[in-house]
Amino acid sequence: LDGRYHLGSLHLLAGDAAAARAEADAILAKEPSHLFGLFIAAQAEDLRGDRTAARALYAKVLENYASEFSRGLTEYRDHRQALPEIRAASERASK
Repeated sequence: LDGRYHLGSLHLLAGDAAAARAEADAILAKEPSHLFGLFIAAQAEDLRGDRTAARALYAKVLENYASEFSRGLTEYRDHRQALPEIRAASERASK
């Protein structure tokens, strides 16, 4: 899942919302509340211009943040410095 997060991030940087969303969907198919999957999906929807879908996904990041963070997944530990940024960006974007 960590690799898909990285690929999704690269697709976002390249401006390819469809490919980023595909990576997010692959993560979410295995872990429906995974923070990285939800966040990449939200960003992909933002890139597509679908603010309604993006806001809903950012809200899901916030809804699942505490329970997901407490799972202590390897990818969350490896990217622990990104998690507060993901939370803050989701808070700003979900409004």
